Amino acid sequence: MSYFRAARHGRSCSALVALALLGCREPTQVVVELSTDIRCSDNPRTGISVGTLSELESRPMSTETLRCDPATGRIGSVVIVPGGEKDSEFAIRVVTGMTMSPDDCVRSGYQGGCVVARRVLGFVPHETLELPIVMEASCLDVPCGKTETCHSGSCVSATIQNPRACTEPAGCDGSPDASFGGSGGTDPITNAAGSGFATGGSSGSSAAGTSGNLGSGGTAGNATGGTTATSGGAPNTSFTPACTTTAAGVGIYKDLACTAVDPQLCYWPCGPLETGHRSETCSSGAYVESGCQFPADVDYSCFKVPLVDSPRCPTAAPLSGHPCNVSTCALPCSGTACEMCGVASGYRDTLGATKTGYCVCAPGPGGNQWSCASTVSWPCPAGKGC
Repeated sequence: MSYFRAARHGRSCSALVALALLGCREPTQVVVELSTDIRCSDNPRTGISVGTLSELESRPMSTETLRCDPATGRIGSVVIVPGGEKDSEFAIRVVTGMTMSPDDCVRSGYQGGCVVARRVLGFVPHETLELPIVMEASCLDVPCGKTETCHSGSCVSATIQNPRACTEPAGCDGSPDASFGGSGGTDPITNAAGSGFATGGSSGSSAAGTSGNLGSGGTAGNATGGTTATSGGAPNTSFTPACTTTAAGVGIYKDLACTAVDPQLCYWPCGPLETGHRSETCSSGAYVESGCQFPADVDYSCFKVPLVDSPRCPTAAPLSGHPCNVSTCALPCSGTACEMCGVASGYRDTLGATKTGYCVCAPGPGGNQWSCASTVSWPCPAGKGC
């Protein structure tokens, strides 16, 4: 009897050792970090869906968010874990809508103010993969094929051929490799805890295996406090808090209904390089918007509007957020005037609408891009001031 108890005790210790060893192993997961170079003041709405490549385009959004940090362009992050084999392959689709919801973007074929990004990769057992995805303004209304993604306005392969490269601290991104792996496997499970995404519920069932679920969301996004940074390091200490969403999670904009539980005063960036700010004030049950205001302690002389466009300006009106080929402009001003375009033709906003105003070339995460603003949202309106 005594031996029997010792044997049982021995097996119990072995089990505890095994559990301890398993507990020390890294989780199998992919951390997707989403950001954008689209102006947050345009109130982009982003949705994400995950599944096998063969069914990705028919998958509903697992979750959606209006989160967009004006200082960094950060949207949020989600954690994806395998629903079956730890080395299975999965696909992810991210959709950002400017004039419609992500689901409406899908129904419209990603046209009419939409950006879509796709990635295909496999899990690496007991490794955390870092996967940054930038929703690029240059990819507006560029749908690409079902196995492709857009980068700098062009369609490239969505497949990441070497997922182990994603174990590096900086993570990995898609490459223009035309070859793809299989499209089978078990659906992964998304877990958005603490991601900045709203709680989304189930993403729908799938014949391929476990359906993709969204875990309960944590505290979302950026707090309303703090100072919104501006490109070039311009000082800005007076325009806080930054606008985010109402208590119901709706992005704040002019004429939106508001109550006492919503932010009563906040600021959106505006103007070239988002150097200025416009206020949204909750007044009589709706948000009232001010004009674009600029800090008084900043030298804006390099933004003085010239009489004619720079000789290197494009013949057509520049499109806000798209690549530019003139010299870049930044704050604080260094005494040299920024190359400016739009004096003769105006510009087109991110939705393609023609506007009266000007553009400068700003450095961005996906390359140099036009930063445009109307004449009334310019530091030197109509060529005067500065």
